Amino acid sequence: GYSIGSGLVSIAQGAADQANTAIQNQHEAGGQAAFQAKNSLAQNAAAAAATAQAALTGKQVIVSNLEQQARDTQGQVDSEAQQLTQAQRAAAATQHSAQHAQAQVRSLTAALNAAQTNADQAVRAAQEAASEMASQSNMLAAAKQRLAVVTDQLADARADLEATQNAAHRAAAAAQTAQANAAKHA
Repeated sequence: GYSIGSGLVSIAQGAADQANTAIQNQHEAGGQAAFQAKNSLAQNAAAAAATAQAALTGKQVIVSNLEQQARDTQGQVDSEAQQLTQAQRAAAATQHSAQHAQAQVRSLTAALNAAQTNADQAVRAAQEAASEMASQSNMLAAAKQRLAVVTDQLADARADLEATQNAAHRAAAAAQTAQANAAKHA
């Protein structure tokens, strides 16, 4: 992958190559070259080393910054993980509350159904009682009507009985009178 400051690595490697080349050239020039040539090569090597040191320092700064970013990011990860744990606990508690509420709804629904069944039975019982009451009321009215008829018949029969008794008494009295008269004339 891409590395931040990868150019510094190339610079440092290039500088190291230049320093090694200067050393090799210095050995080759060894006895043949003048002090000036060796000194020039030594300066080239020193400049290359300074360039490599600057690249190293730059890379150390980049690594230090990335380490700080990593620590900061790890802190954010830890914080988010803690918030996730709290959210999971809250979700679990909410789920439990929802299940409890659903259980209450089921219980209340069952109670409502039972109450509705009882109400339906009570309505049927009331209808049957009203029907029975109407039937009894009709039978009472019929019995009262029969009583009125029988009472009228009884009154008529009593009147007839009284008239019959009176007629029988009169007939008996007339018979006695007739017998008494017959006895007188005999």
